Amino acid sequence: MTIRRQWLLILGFIVLLTLFLNTVILFFSVQKDFNEALLEEYDIHVEQISSYLNRAMLQSSNDQIQIVLEGHLTDPIIGLKLYDGNSKLVVAVDSNAPTMMGRGHMMRTSQEVETISIRSGGVVIGYLNVIRENLNSSWFDTNRFSSLIVSNAWKSFVLVLFVAMLIGIFISKYTSKQLKETAEIAQRIDGEDVVDFQKSSILEISKIQESLMSLNQKLKLKTKARKRLIDEITHQSKTPLAIISSHIEGYRDGVIEISDEHLEVVQNQVNNLTRILTHLNHIIESDVKPTPNLESVELKALVEKVILGFKTQFQMKSIGLKLIAEDIEIKTDPYLLSQVLYNVISNAYYHTKEGGRVIVTISDIITVADDGDGMSSEVLEHIFDPFYKYNSEGDGLGLYICQEIIKQLGGDIEVTSVLGQGTEIRIIL
Repeated sequence: MTIRRQWLLILGFIVLLTLFLNTVILFFSVQKDFNEALLEEYDIHVEQISSYLNRAMLQSSNDQIQIVLEGHLTDPIIGLKLYDGNSKLVVAVDSNAPTMMGRGHMMRTSQEVETISIRSGGVVIGYLNVIRENLNSSWFDTNRFSSLIVSNAWKSFVLVLFVAMLIGIFISKYTSKQLKETAEIAQRIDGEDVVDFQKSSILEISKIQESLMSLNQKLKLKTKARKRLIDEITHQSKTPLAIISSHIEGYRDGVIEISDEHLEVVQNQVNNLTRILTHLNHIIESDVKPTPNLESVELKALVEKVILGFKTQFQMKSIGLKLIAEDIEIKTDPYLLSQVLYNVISNAYYHTKEGGRVIVTISDIITVADDGDGMSSEVLEHIFDPFYKYNSEGDGLGLYICQEIIKQLGGDIEVTSVLGQGTEIRIIL
């Protein structure tokens, strides 16, 4: 069942129940008050009649008395009969057919008679029979009034129900429209930009729309984050591929002789690629970077292995690569730290001209210094921004990746550079 139909049924039921309860309460309340008012009015009439007859039976004519008594024929009094002291009928009046003495009164099945003694100076001079509707049953005017209430209540019910249905149709149609638009927004959520929509004036629906837009924004950010992670992995794969390529080229040109040392370099880069692909699969499945795997590492041996991978490239470009190292052992993730070193030394290689030199120093920090192109202060302000390129080469991710990895390892990375003189990168672990 649609919300629109449910809304109309609920609205109709509420209207019906409200009018029914209102009619019942009003019926019994009005009937009670009306009966009490009639009883009070009856007592007043009887008192007035008794007071009048105490004087009139000795002073007024029968015609005058009849006229006065007729004026008191009001619900619940339907007849009055006046008798003298000898119980002889003097005057009789009826609400249907008033008569003079001698003419009777047709009794109704629901009437009762109250006899009142007329006295003058303490002596009974007559009797008055007050014929009235039975006080234990509903009088005609009461029933008629009650019937009128019920009749008008039903008319009100039909009118109110009609108006309520019109309002309900309008509201349900409006609400259904808002819900359909919200459903369309939900169907369009895919992490991309959602087509503009009009915000609902219904608070609950508006909150749902805001939640959907928030979800879409999160999906959008998540999509961008996944793309960035994949770009990072792609960038990291370039270095081992370049090292393997340079070794193959060196073997082919006879620059490098095949030895266990160089084969180990190639094997290390294959292992790096395998781990990169493993990380890529992990990212695709969980969208989360793997946590560092900390272990004790001989820093000098780790850096020597990285430098060995670049030896052929540096020789082919006639760039000097020197290591100045102390024997230091630290607790870190060797793979992640190797990726940082590969990126930093690779940057130094690409931005150092033939005949230049790159010096790697290991003490309490790791320093990679070159005498290459250098960078301006303006470039340095954005050097760690993702996808920022200060020349036509590269993809703008190298130093950004380095900073992210070093943060994962609980360290820091700093860069100083002078345009035309060179660059120094300090890795603080």
